[in-house]
Amino acid sequence: MNFLLRLIERTFDTAFYLMRAFPPTLVLAIFSLLTTIAALLVFRKVSDQRAIRKAKDKIGAHVLEIRLFPDQLSVVARAYIAFLRSLASYLRHILRPVLILFIPLFFLFLQLDAYFAHTPLSAGQDFLVQAKLAIGQPLEHVAMKLPDGIAMTAPPVHIPPDRIVVWRLRADHDGIFLLQLAMSQKAYTKRVVVGGGIRRVNWDRERGGIWETLTSQDEPPLPAAGPIESIQVQYPDREIALWRWRVNWLVPFLGIMLISALLLKGFLRTEL
Repeated sequence: MNFLLRLIERTFDTAFYLMRAFPPTLVLAIFSLLTTIAALLVFRKVSDQRAIRKAKDKIGAHVLEIRLFPDQLSVVARAYIAFLRSLASYLRHILRPVLILFIPLFFLFLQLDAYFAHTPLSAGQDFLVQAKLAIGQPLEHVAMKLPDGIAMTAPPVHIPPDRIVVWRLRADHDGIFLLQLAMSQKAYTKRVVVGGGIRRVNWDRERGGIWETLTSQDEPPLPAAGPIESIQVQYPDREIALWRWRVNWLVPFLGIMLISALLLKGFLRTEL
């Protein structure tokens, strides 16, 4: 599984590298459009298009029947029952393609979130790094080793009730840095990304199993039995400009997908 995850990450890293000169909104629109086209083609291939079309036609006919005879209760009751049957048939026929599409879309959203959920840090500005220790671990025993280009701008702060240690740091220049937290004669690393436009950003490294392995984004989970539960970097949230609003990347991504699906389903001969 690790090999497959790393292959997926390298594929997306290459794609984002090739589009590094584009603004984030354009990159997001390209991914949304390509995702829509791929999803429509897969949906058409793995679904019973004739059965879906037939179920939709029946749903429309029953709705029309209800509207035409509102004062005939027996007719309306039968139409409602038939409508529910047709709706159940429609949902049954689209369930298979939806389940098939769920897995690739899940991995797609994980990868896009790594690029669009946060922005890299800015050189010359302070940022916070937080480590949460396991129960019973003394806070004063954890030490941070800084790479060249990263400086500590304040002494570490200990928060005993939450088992947290916080450091305030600053990067001198753009780049990818590797922080080291030493504890119990072992070192635990955390990747820090500074500058460079749209780049893969993993703000949280946690202990974990399968879920953390899937969502770790280029960093393996911390050891399950280790003294540190999580290491977090305070990255700024990325917001996409949408007219007068600034929104999370999922809003324009899903909006473009919906509009392009409605516009392209006829051209691609896909019944939804």
